[in-house]
Amino acid sequence: MQKSNTTNSEFKKRRRRPSSQPSPQNLQTDKKQKTFDTDSVDILHSSSDEHLFETSMSNSTAAPVVSISQEDIVRIAQTVKEFLIGDLHNLIDEKQKPVLRELKELKIKYDDLDKKVESFQDIITVHESSEVSNNLKAEIKYLKNKCDDLEQHSRKYMLRFTGVPFSYGENTDNKILQIASQMHVQMSQSDIVISHRTGKQHSDRPRPIIIRLSSHRVKESLLRLSKFNRKNPQLANISINQELTMLRSKLAYYARFLVRNKKLKSTWVVDGKIYIVDNKDDKHIVRNNDDFIAMLDELEIEPPTEWSEQPDEAPAATRERLLTHDDDMSVITGDVGNGGR
Repeated sequence: MQKSNTTNSEFKKRRRRPSSQPSPQNLQTDKKQKTFDTDSVDILHSSSDEHLFETSMSNSTAAPVVSISQEDIVRIAQTVKEFLIGDLHNLIDEKQKPVLRELKELKIKYDDLDKKVESFQDIITVHESSEVSNNLKAEIKYLKNKCDDLEQHSRKYMLRFTGVPFSYGENTDNKILQIASQMHVQMSQSDIVISHRTGKQHSDRPRPIIIRLSSHRVKESLLRLSKFNRKNPQLANISINQELTMLRSKLAYYARFLVRNKKLKSTWVVDGKIYIVDNKDDKHIVRNNDDFIAMLDELEIEPPTEWSEQPDEAPAATRERLLTHDDDMSVITGDVGNGGR
């Protein structure tokens, strides 16, 4: 027990050393602390000096303050705007030049194409007009021929008597019956549907008589025997022909004209058809202008000088002869009655 107390007491005494004599470790620590304090003071002094220097320098080099009025701002903005607009215009011009050049070239090409298109359209229009015109002409010709066929068919039972003397108060039916009796043709009043004179009055010759018959037999008999009228003094100036349309009268007239001039051998008419025999004894049948022209081309015969495709365009004297049938076909053609059978 005594020993323990002594030890604790010594331990406490050992720990309590006077501070006037520091240990080596404390000396080292104090030395470092002093060094740190000295450096800190130097750094603070240095920072303070630099701050003072910068402050003095900044105060000595600061730019003077300049004030700008509203008018100056507007003027500057206007100047900048003008510069920008000028630059933009120049830039746009530079960019537009190649585009405008290409547009100009395209316009030239377009104009050339437009001219070509117009020329082609003109050609097409002319072609179409020509084609349409030809089609219309062909259709008109077809319709004319068709109408002529119908008109001729309506005259199937009609005959034209030319050279029959005129007398006041005459009865044309009785005159026709008298002629038929002189020709030894059996004919009665019932065979006559109607008869009358037609055409213009002439001082040198009587107007022809048109007759419509009810009997085809009587018609054929009158035509067949009319070729002998020249041998009968009472009938020498009377001719009997089929009643033809204006077109076929013209064709029959020119056929007789060519027979007289030895271009053709003979011609006659049966049921509205014009039969022609050429100098080589070949037979041709003519119903319209096309048939007649085709025959002339085949035989290499020039049309008569007064030829016209339209009867109304023929000379006045020719038209009158076409209408009156003053040329007796039977005299020119020879065998009229048998030629068309």
